[in-house]
Amino acid sequence: MSPNSPLRDEDWWQDQLLRLTRFAATKIPAAARRDFDADAVAARALRSYLRRPDSEAKPDEEADEVWGLLRTIAERKISKKLRARRTAKRGEGQVRGESVFEGRL
Repeated sequence: MSPNSPLRDEDWWQDQLLRLTRFAATKIPAAARRDFDADAVAARALRSYLRRPDSEAKPDEEADEVWGLLRTIAERKISKKLRARRTAKRGEGQVRGESVFEGRL
């Protein structure tokens, strides 16, 4: 990472957090906004990025690549939360299929 890289600038990270919050807000369905908000998703995605095993940015990692990773992390966090929400709505795994009746006839 070069000394002039934007990845070394705290203001750049603040801008990315705001940008990520706006991005997450567009990905969260309106009906789900009561359960979680874009700020939380953005903060968790940024924390996940910074806590990765190689938390220091790689020397050749560019700002655009970091943005792509942040977006991917945020999208996956939203998908996981939505999937958990649907699961809870549908019985949290307590609903059984027809195979439960096999052999009982």
